Amino acid sequence: LGSQLGSPALSVASTEQLRELGSRPGSQLGSRPGSQLGSPALSVASTEQLRELGSQLGSQAGAAEPGRIFSRLLGTASAPAVLRQELHTPQRHAGWFEAAAPAPTAPPSETTELDVALARTWHDCATEASRPRLAPSAFTQAAAPRLRWNKPGRHGTAFGHTVHQAIGLVLTAGKPIDAAVTTAAACNALEAHLPDAARDVARALATLRVLGVPENRYRLEYPISGRAADGVRLLAGYVDLVAIRDGDLLVLDFKTDLPPTPQDPPLPEYVAQVCGYASVLARAMPDRPVRTGLLFTADGEVRWIP
Repeated sequence: LGSQLGSPALSVASTEQLRELGSRPGSQLGSRPGSQLGSPALSVASTEQLRELGSQLGSQAGAAEPGRIFSRLLGTASAPAVLRQELHTPQRHAGWFEAAAPAPTAPPSETTELDVALARTWHDCATEASRPRLAPSAFTQAAAPRLRWNKPGRHGTAFGHTVHQAIGLVLTAGKPIDAAVTTAAACNALEAHLPDAARDVARALATLRVLGVPENRYRLEYPISGRAADGVRLLAGYVDLVAIRDGDLLVLDFKTDLPPTPQDPPLPEYVAQVCGYASVLARAMPDRPVRTGLLFTADGEVRWIP
């Protein structure tokens, strides 16, 4: 390779090879800087020196010495500039890869106490990692009042959705009550009981004004989620109304079915639902007390939850 070089001023060869060439009769390498290098494995000589030595070796030895890289580089035999190896892929291993791969070792034939302890630890960790965590769940699965109290419901689910939506249209879009009820009824396919819906909306809005909701920051159908008290469920739902007032955080859930009498407490599922909302919000805003209640639109009264 040294004799093939053109413009570069320096070439590299092993120190042993340069010593050998320098000791041959007629060689001038001994007086050159490259031959003065001692212990390093590689020495540097000028390209001009290597050309001169190459021509000397070609005239003295004739044929290249196959066992020596140096003689192949400087002798009459030509060497390729790039060494090509067999292609190796994960599907087809090359011979050089197989030769370099370590020999497989046989697994231990005896089981020790440490092996048993490690296997048990891995099993326990895998079991714990696969345990369900925070399974999604609704805040409550409240049954219809007529099923719990043995009393007739008011006007069905479409009526309740209409009242909820109409309250939002009045508060957020500024629509008149009758127009809001008409729009909401069309969205929920409610064709009857529109006057009752308008009265429910009017009563609910009057109660909200007394509570100071319109004058404060509030959100309707506010989405929340949080960890349940049992630690294994992720509760998710929508709060009908959340308002930040001067002294507290107001959480209200609208109910359009028949309100309970003073002798009857609110439905336990209703209470659990709104208390679940309050617990999640209280963890998010620990510096503000939370007041929760059930607003029954049929009479406009709030049943506060202690």
